[in-house]
Amino acid sequence: SDEAAEIVHTSAGSAYSFSSRRTMAEEEEFEVEEVSDEEKLQIAQHYLLNAPPGQFEDVLKDVKNLLPAGLISEPMLAGMAREYNTKNMKMVANGDSKIHICKAAEQDATHYIDPKSGQVVGVNHVTATLLEDDTQPAAGPMEPALEEQRAALEQVLSDYIATQYYDDTALCSVYAKDGELTVVISAEKLNLRNFWSGSWISSWTVKVGAASMDIEGEIKVLHNF
Repeated sequence: SDEAAEIVHTSAGSAYSFSSRRTMAEEEEFEVEEVSDEEKLQIAQHYLLNAPPGQFEDVLKDVKNLLPAGLISEPMLAGMAREYNTKNMKMVANGDSKIHICKAAEQDATHYIDPKSGQVVGVNHVTATLLEDDTQPAAGPMEPALEEQRAALEQVLSDYIATQYYDDTALCSVYAKDGELTVVISAEKLNLRNFWSGSWISSWTVKVGAASMDIEGEIKVLHNF
């Protein structure tokens, strides 16, 4: 038999010590299957897209250390970062102000409109920073017929943000398109030195009618510690 056992006699009595040897058939049965590069990338994407607030770069560093060098190409990484930023309505510094990376602001894969300044800016999704020398004026108001309501709502919400959130942690943006106003409010509070972070993400659609408005939206609260 490939199973062996021995009895060890001690002054206190008998103690049993067992050792085991697997057969070759058993070793083949328990052999670990090699993970394909495609599966590795799927796992990496899962971790990156679910990185806690403020920790995308840290997770990316760990993921790169676990994967073969060069497995995540630059275009692939940019796509993952774009999806992460859009899902979390990432705030990006624009001089003394900030802009949102979100669907409502997106002009193309790397350009986003800032409704406050009326500019279209280029974004590096991986670093979550603006691209140098890639800022241009927008063609005009997002939807001229709604610009007055859009600007008024944005001002009221900016005042609300200033009184209800910690300084420099939150941002509201209001966009207009196809007869609707889209309100985006996001906030991020980080204390990574003490191992916690959190974010608030909310988006609201305001359908503007002749005599009424319909509002619907969702709120997501993330907390990691």
